[in-house]
Amino acid sequence: MKMFCSCKCFSNVSLKKYSNMGTTFNYEIGSRPNRLGKYSIYLRITQDRKPKRVKTGVELSSVNDWNPKRQQVRMSEPRYRKYNDILDKFKQEAKNAYVELRDGGTATPEQILIKLSQKETPESFFEYLQKRGNDFYKEGRFASKTLVFLIYNKLRDYQAYRGLKGRDLLFRDITPSFLSDFEIWLTSLKGVHTGKPLSPETISSYFRGIRNTINRAIKFDKLVKPEDNPFLCFNIKNESRTKEKLNSAEIYRIISLQLPEGSQLRKTRDVFLFSFYCAGIRLSDCIRLRWRNITDDGRLQYKMSKTGKNQDILLVPQAREILDYYRNTEAQPSDFIFPLIRRKRSLAYFIADQDEELLDLETKRKIYVQNRVIGNILNRNLRVISEMAGISKKVTFHTARHSFAHVAKEKGADNIVLRDLLKHSSLRTTERYIGSFGRGGNDRALQAIFGDSQADRERSELLERICRLSTKELKDILNNTV
Repeated sequence: MKMFCSCKCFSNVSLKKYSNMGTTFNYEIGSRPNRLGKYSIYLRITQDRKPKRVKTGVELSSVNDWNPKRQQVRMSEPRYRKYNDILDKFKQEAKNAYVELRDGGTATPEQILIKLSQKETPESFFEYLQKRGNDFYKEGRFASKTLVFLIYNKLRDYQAYRGLKGRDLLFRDITPSFLSDFEIWLTSLKGVHTGKPLSPETISSYFRGIRNTINRAIKFDKLVKPEDNPFLCFNIKNESRTKEKLNSAEIYRIISLQLPEGSQLRKTRDVFLFSFYCAGIRLSDCIRLRWRNITDDGRLQYKMSKTGKNQDILLVPQAREILDYYRNTEAQPSDFIFPLIRRKRSLAYFIADQDEELLDLETKRKIYVQNRVIGNILNRNLRVISEMAGISKKVTFHTARHSFAHVAKEKGADNIVLRDLLKHSSLRTTERYIGSFGRGGNDRALQAIFGDSQADRERSELLERICRLSTKELKDILNNTV
């Protein structure tokens, strides 16, 4: 039996004549808006007068943006060209699936829909996200893996909210409009543990993760055309927000605190300052440092946990002074430098004599989780230290990294040198913090920043004293000077 489809070459009379035996493909707009106030466009596949509808992913703000006669999005919708291209492609894929199935014997609407879902698989954003997360896990980049799967779960929940539970998310579905609506939805959520709305920083991290994923799909896997990148027309909020940092005077306040020997506050302060003096080494790396990472010629050599890149840093006198405080004659090369991990309760101590590169992934993951817990504790200690130092800013360990960049810039460090010291992948990232020159240039930069520590302390101390003076005392000093 010969089948027919409703191509433009057929008249309405022809369609009516063969409606009992043909298969037609038509678009229609939903009669009611979804929870976001959008009207979905459906492809209606009709066979033997029995219709079957499937969402196309195109959603319009108003029914007036749809032309039912021409089966197109009107020009009143700013993205009408892109939407119409999507609809043309979607219908053509449905017709192609119909032809393939018909030639094989049967072509029911249900079979067509299954065929369509199979064709969509290579362009599935969900599938690509899962693959990226698994790749991060295999590479030992557990923080990146966690973020990717958080994004995946949030998008799944959002699909369910839109009435598309269980429906795949394709690359072509992620439009500027989709991203805007997703952002609005995220702002309405509350954290599972805090019960508070998601922070702008958290939401921003989700969108950066989506953008990085799409950029990779464009650059390496050719799944998306560069001109179809939705982030060309969507700006991530809070991406360029001012990063919290400390100036030289505030750093000196923390240095000057009299903290009990061996206390958790003392250990926290020392690790924070060590990070600052070592070009902002991340806390995750500070926790993992062992005495074997210190060379005989006064350098710190280690592999960054975030990127896997090797780091080689000159230890300035201030950093060596902190190390000397924790060094003892019984220290073994495999021992941790900073006593942040309890020996009896730590998985890390059981593998201290092993090369971490030889550990299985699950053990590495457990160590990563353990170090996250330690990091949370140390950040809480930092808040206490900040209050003791009279600093009202929200100080975390990452602040040491921002503070180093800020102080270095104050003292005239070149952005390219800073990029190398901070191990940023691009100069743009470094510029947001406020190649190239090689180890010698980096050494000279560190010496220039921290070389004259005594002078810096004297200036900072003088500034602190001036800040403590009352208005009357300042006037008396000025009058006496005059």
